[in-house]
Amino acid sequence: MRQPGIEWVSTDFNRNEVAKTLKQKGGLSAEDADDAIRGLPVFFVPRQIYQNQLPEADALIGHRDKKDVPAVALALTIPNDGIWTSDKHFDQITQFRIWTSRKLLENWENKKT
Repeated sequence: MRQPGIEWVSTDFNRNEVAKTLKQKGGLSAEDADDAIRGLPVFFVPRQIYQNQLPEADALIGHRDKKDVPAVALALTIPNDGIWTSDKHFDQITQFRIWTSRKLLENWENKKT
């Protein structure tokens, strides 16, 4: 489902994590996992686009979780309205907005009224 005025963007690293989960936990073949991912309303950005921001992102979040470094690097690279996450350790980041699922839904509901 696409939302008007919203573009969902993520990293190629997250794409690979989703594919791995679909295969391991969902029992999908590699081909079926790729088909499922292509159906998502998400644009996956290649590492080359955000790689220059990886050192800064690592300094911001790498000490907490190395798997979050690509997402932070992407957020530092492209214009955005923040990162959607439930990870509490993102609370320390002030360079961009952090969206919890609750905040995102509340914002969505407020825009509809």
